[in-house]
Amino acid sequence: MGETFVVCDPGDPISIEVTGADDYTFTWSPSDIFDVDTGTLVTANPTAPTTLVTALGEGGECGDLLVEFTLIFAEEPVIEIADTVICGGDIITLDLLAEAGDTPCEPIPFINTT
Repeated sequence: MGETFVVCDPGDPISIEVTGADDYTFTWSPSDIFDVDTGTLVTANPTAPTTLVTALGEGGECGDLLVEFTLIFAEEPVIEIADTVICGGDIITLDLLAEAGDTPCEPIPFINTT
């Protein structure tokens, strides 16, 4: 299955580039999320919250190469705040605590994303 990467801004295009494999021709799937079907530089527009991406590289000296990874949408943040009464001239301090597992928006190894 490969690695999983978080899409920080669903709906924004993602550029994906395979580097160091110039002698390969890459075919990308699912084809409906890419601007082109083949190439080492493609733009993805994932539409589902979870998308398995495959790139089949053919024609290289070392045989075919299969790259697989999963794109998932970042979860919407949940903001919880207690009801507080304030009056004109009062100052209120808001503290933010962000808890997350993996750091979102990690770059894909050997694949450049922007």
